[in-house]
Amino acid sequence: MTFSDNPADNHMHISRRFIRQADEELANGAHIQASEKAWGAVAHYFKAIAARRDWRQTRHRDYYTNMELLGEETADKEEFRRFFMVADGLHANFYNDYMSAEQVSESIEDTKKFIDMLDDIEAEATETHPR
Repeated sequence: MTFSDNPADNHMHISRRFIRQADEELANGAHIQASEKAWGAVAHYFKAIAARRDWRQTRHRDYYTNMELLGEETADKEEFRRFFMVADGLHANFYNDYMSAEQVSESIEDTKKFIDMLDDIEAEATETHPR
């Protein structure tokens, strides 16, 4: 991988790679690793957004703050929040291994929907305020 001079672009690239790796880990039976890769995809997406918008993104608490801010830009704030919580649950699963492989698989699918919502937010932001 070649990194660019733009940290946001690098985080976005890592996010895309991690969501693909989550599927690969799950297919290989490594549902704990799949959990963390899916969360990592969300975390890096948030880091990309934070870099572009000059938002703080250094602590786990910042994910929640930024999730609330971004939720205001969605058509369905409740679903946006729920998908974020599912992704954060995958992060917790990495440390505690409480989800079944099926639960991880379903959560990864919800995480992909969340990333699609983030894509929509970023596309709208780019149209409104080109970089």
